Amino acid sequence: MTVSIKKLSAITATLLLSLVGVGAISSPAHAGECEFPVENQKANDNPKAFISLISPVLTDDNSIRRYDFEGKFTLDCDWFGVGMQFNQVYVPYGMKATLVFHAANPAGAPLAFTNVKLRANKGFSLSNAPIRVNGVKARASQNSAADGGQVTAKTDQNGNVAFVISPPDDCTALYGTLPSPPESPDTETPRDKTSDSTMDCYSQLLPEITGEKTDSSQFVEIHYYDAAAYATTGALGTQGNLVGGDITSTYNNMTAGVKATLKISSTTNWTDTTIDGMDVKVGDVVLVKNQASAIQNGLYDVTSAGAVGNKVDFIFTRDGSNDEILELDKSTQSTLVLSGTANEGQTWKQTNTFGINDEVGTADITWATSGNVEPAETVTFTPLTPFLDASNSISQNGSVQSYTPLGSKILVSFQAMGSTGTLARNLPVNVKINLANSGANALVAAGIVGNTANGASTTVTSADATKLTSDQLVLSGTTDAFGLVTFLLNNSDIAGEPAPARPNSPVPETGAKFVNVVAEVVGMTSIADALELHYFKPLPPTSITAVASGRKITVTINNAIGKTSTITITGRPKVTLKPTVAKKVLAYTVKKGKITVKVVSNGKTVTKVFTIK
Repeated sequence: MTVSIKKLSAITATLLLSLVGVGAISSPAHAGECEFPVENQKANDNPKAFISLISPVLTDDNSIRRYDFEGKFTLDCDWFGVGMQFNQVYVPYGMKATLVFHAANPAGAPLAFTNVKLRANKGFSLSNAPIRVNGVKARASQNSAADGGQVTAKTDQNGNVAFVISPPDDCTALYGTLPSPPESPDTETPRDKTSDSTMDCYSQLLPEITGEKTDSSQFVEIHYYDAAAYATTGALGTQGNLVGGDITSTYNNMTAGVKATLKISSTTNWTDTTIDGMDVKVGDVVLVKNQASAIQNGLYDVTSAGAVGNKVDFIFTRDGSNDEILELDKSTQSTLVLSGTANEGQTWKQTNTFGINDEVGTADITWATSGNVEPAETVTFTPLTPFLDASNSISQNGSVQSYTPLGSKILVSFQAMGSTGTLARNLPVNVKINLANSGANALVAAGIVGNTANGASTTVTSADATKLTSDQLVLSGTTDAFGLVTFLLNNSDIAGEPAPARPNSPVPETGAKFVNVVAEVVGMTSIADALELHYFKPLPPTSITAVASGRKITVTINNAIGKTSTITITGRPKVTLKPTVAKKVLAYTVKKGKITVKVVSNGKTVTKVFTIK
């Protein structure tokens, strides 16, 4: 099991089933072929809305980008809007994931305050993970044309919208199997290997605004894998870790660790067949981490289990993700523990570095807990939303400064990464708002997205503006499956700063109205620039009117101070000006006949035709 989500191979049939609703198809057709072509092959050429996942950021290194599907489904078959993207990722079972999508129009402008519908367990996808989206349960979509669930949420000021994906309670009850961790980052999914969706546990998600053909959207397909069911608290055969008579541990390394076994035998009947309070049963994935001989540690599948009152041997067989030495290296190997009295919810990381000359069965395998990073490792937080770069922000003095409209309610997302590039997931985190002695003075309220049961809603808490020498608000949460903490930040000020000349204009030295935010992992060293958002009063939108009375035409340009404006009237020379007042009124005398008036200012154009008598 790896900490960072690496490049993964993708499904061969799942998406195709979701698109055309037919029976099992083993592989996509070659480019240029389409089993079910549409009649209107141009309907998808000019999408009206563009929807992309911006948190987490999925790349060819941490997911699989299905370029073959994209070309086939948008160009060959014309089923979806041109530009559609498809990514597949693995997520440890039991962990939430918060997905933030960005919506924009064809010109790239954010679609603010726009409804986005997330289609969960899309029809005919054979999705069998009954997840919850913002608290709404999506049923399995086995052989159904209907989506398992549809949840609508509204974008914020920046065109961003968040959906909290809660893991399924169970896959086996709904035509699925929770598979073991992938053997390597490139391992095909069980669905792909077997062409049998019941051997997998996955959910297909598609955000939508206007429709399949008229959106250029992004599929995200989450494949869950079984994290460790529980973990040892001591050597096998000691109190709380299988108890019987005299205990014998026999380790057989088999072939260089592949299918290596650890057999635990008792001279008398077993009296306790639990590990960390959990009953041990065949099929469980167990983290064995406390053996006296550290070469025996690792993830094991239970392949034989005794019971209280008998002497049947317990046999643990190395899981496929732990039977090669480079798979166990500290840079790649960690596991989340799902259950147990002592270990529930903890993430354990293998801490040793291995080389090509090391082997399973001779090298010590040591585990430590602290999320997905070592206790001494530094965690770095990077803001993903809102999207900030040199064009719309300034980085200086340990902070990233940007502007947002007065009274805005926006999504903010930070991603935590270890110093080796690993995802720092399942870690306790604090988000500090309006830091002590910082001068931050904006009236804000905030809350971790989905901080109610099953992520159904977000409750915000107001920052205490009376605090000057201590942090005004501290949010406590846990990083998700992608190392993310996402929160809603609402402003309630009435007066703000003047509107900046440019998105990256220097912030004012006096009269500033701002909030600052920083995230940190509890009990660990964290590196994070403070996010400093300055609230400004937006300028009223530019408006243009043109009216005729007799032989006089009056043009009024509102709220375009300093903006180049042009006025073109039939029979008169073109006029170019930059208004110096909020309301600029200009009057012109014209001759009889058909007169066309065209006014252009600050991106707005008004054209009118008058008949002058």
